[in-house]
Amino acid sequence: MVLFLSIAAPIWFVSMNKNSSTSTPAPNVGQPVDSPGDELLSTLSFNDLNGEKFSLKDLRGRVVLVNVWSTVSAASRAEVPTLNGMQESFGRSGLTVIGIATDASNEQVRQFQREVPQQYRVGLQSIGSKISITQLPTTYVIDRKGQVRKKLTGPQSKSTLVSEITPLLSEQP
Repeated sequence: MVLFLSIAAPIWFVSMNKNSSTSTPAPNVGQPVDSPGDELLSTLSFNDLNGEKFSLKDLRGRVVLVNVWSTVSAASRAEVPTLNGMQESFGRSGLTVIGIATDASNEQVRQFQREVPQQYRVGLQSIGSKISITQLPTTYVIDRKGQVRKKLTGPQSKSTLVSEITPLLSEQP
């Protein structure tokens, strides 16, 4: 038993602590992500910082990056310029970037934005119990039909996001 634990424990530890930036690929190219609860994401509604309610259903026909983040997460803070660049570069081609703050009040998000401007729509919602979030930030790539096509955990580079959205932007709505 001791021999088993001395071998199994390090293997388990390494497998649980791999690179902090990972993705959950779709099982087959062009198929939605198969993560518990993630299919609910495209049906959720949020309140933006002005108190206006919006739903991801309203964005059908567009490719959507939904970035679930926290005001206290250094990784979330670092990813904002990349997300701003994505909205700026691909917004006219059919991309919409949405940030969903999970742990903050309206005022906390506004304070965050004074320090780190977000040039995309931000909503407030506690969604942890509704979808599977294990790390912040987590970014969902949603196709024009409203299907979650990829789940990316940890901060993402612009090149990774571009490689994920480019084929989706060329699909017909």
